[in-house]
Amino acid sequence: MKVLGDWSEKLKGHISSGNEDPNLTLKASVEGPYGHESPYYLTYENLILVAGGIGISPFLAILSDILHRIRESKPCLPRNVLIVWAVKNSDELTLLHSLDINSICPYFYNVLNLEFQTYVTRESEPPLEEGKIASYASSSKFPAPMGGGMSSLVGTGHIIWSGAYMVVSTIGLVLLVAYLNIFYINPYNITHWWYKGILFIICMAASVILFGGLVIVLWHLWDIKTAKNIEKNSTISGFGHDES
Repeated sequence: MKVLGDWSEKLKGHISSGNEDPNLTLKASVEGPYGHESPYYLTYENLILVAGGIGISPFLAILSDILHRIRESKPCLPRNVLIVWAVKNSDELTLLHSLDINSICPYFYNVLNLEFQTYVTRESEPPLEEGKIASYASSSKFPAPMGGGMSSLVGTGHIIWSGAYMVVSTIGLVLLVAYLNIFYINPYNITHWWYKGILFIICMAASVILFGGLVIVLWHLWDIKTAKNIEKNSTISGFGHDES
């Protein structure tokens, strides 16, 4: 909520006083959600979200859902998210602090290119230029490294690992079909085409699960190692910056 008038100011004071009175209770009635029944924003790789003022709230919820899905390795197509936000006064920019991105998904920058563009429209001398607003409230970018990490949708992440997945799966299919012919079809004189077709389909599934699965496991381990190195380097850089 945003404090705009007497009623919202009174509500804010009522809630704040609850810190001193543990017996104070507040009842709320909630309706919704409204709009799309399905998370339509998960069907696009590139998202541009444009908001004004308190209208940033649903977009922060969308961003939070995307980050949780990335952290939990759930299907999530968005890879580039641009949030354009216009506010009247720079004080409103502190709403961004309500979404703690790093605590939700510390390594989101491996798979998500996130950018905020904020605009203050009704301040002749924005206090941002005078250093009166915390740095998190200004425009910020969270670029993704080249290549990106492993995606839950195989093939949308690092190009080398995606290629390795395809090549290894294909090699595994060829090997399985060859061994099947040598040790089963030829010795037992299997001639029924429909039976051979079923065996071939089984080989295809096995090559994806066994050989492709091995690549995905190695991909995931490599991604975790890379993320830890990035976090370690960022921590070291942060200490160096504070000391300077």
